[in-house]
Amino acid sequence: MVTLAIGDGANDVSMITEAHIGVGLYGNEGMRAVQSSDFALGQFKYLWRLLLVHGRLAYLRNSEMILYFFYKNLVMTLPNFLFAFLNGFSGLTIFGDYYITFYNMFFTAAPLLNKAVFDVDVSHDLESDKNFKIVIPSLYYVGQQRTIFNFKNFWLWELLGCFHTLVIYYVPVYSYMNSGVLLGYSGHNIDIWSLSLCMFTSLVLVVNFKIMVVTRYHTGFNFFAVFIASILLYIMFMWFTNFWEVSKLHLAVLIAHQSPLFYLTIGLCVTICLVVDVAMEAAGVLIWTTPSQFVRTMIAEKKTMQMPKDKAAFAAIIDKTQKRIRRREMKRESQLESKRV
Repeated sequence: MVTLAIGDGANDVSMITEAHIGVGLYGNEGMRAVQSSDFALGQFKYLWRLLLVHGRLAYLRNSEMILYFFYKNLVMTLPNFLFAFLNGFSGLTIFGDYYITFYNMFFTAAPLLNKAVFDVDVSHDLESDKNFKIVIPSLYYVGQQRTIFNFKNFWLWELLGCFHTLVIYYVPVYSYMNSGVLLGYSGHNIDIWSLSLCMFTSLVLVVNFKIMVVTRYHTGFNFFAVFIASILLYIMFMWFTNFWEVSKLHLAVLIAHQSPLFYLTIGLCVTICLVVDVAMEAAGVLIWTTPSQFVRTMIAEKKTMQMPKDKAAFAAIIDKTQKRIRRREMKRESQLESKRV
């Protein structure tokens, strides 16, 4: 249970500090409540927006940020584990040292930061629409019932990460090993760093496109973060390592880019992963429709909640969702009870 306390005077300080979330009001009784609180409001009416808009979005953004962070690091780590079976457990990594270092620091940081700060599932403009404003409290269940950050979603993301890893690793391995194609017109043979470059390029593209698929609110910042601050930055670094003699990929980038096999393999990896991701998102919208998705559909179709059939459809989805959550909670409680016994 998470508690919230709100007060405007010095006599409320102990209550505010004891609660999980303390809210102080600016009033005529001094500033003690405001100074002791986590959030300060000018009027009581702002509490509605703090909880139902900012509080709900904070849970949604942070939960999906954590799940995605585990996913993208799993996809980067597992290829090294699989490569150990190919190199005789010699300790050699399939990716260059600087590529591994800059993966989280630069190549995938901006899209994740953008989603964690700006992503919105239901527009804030609904507050001005009385027909939709009565619906917003019904969407607060996502945090109360832990519908996003739970073990089920965590393992689903990890399973998806394992699938992406298998595609990113095995498609280039078998494409390069069984093709017998020479890289470039100069007759260079396929080597480990040509394979490494193909894998890592596929990896960067897949994880960045994945966050675009799961992002609900696309703006110019999203496209800048993905295509400029991540993918373009990676391409610039990749060509820098081609001429940097310290890098393990010295002169390997130029050789790899001379072969059509390099582009075709990357395109195949990205296509397989994205088709599965888009199919999963479409199934979630069409089959397991959530109340938030229903409201977004109404907004996209420029409908209102005035029609009785729309209100009935929304109430049915709410009821279906609550029943599914209750079944999950009952199953969880029964498992805990069996462990106690």
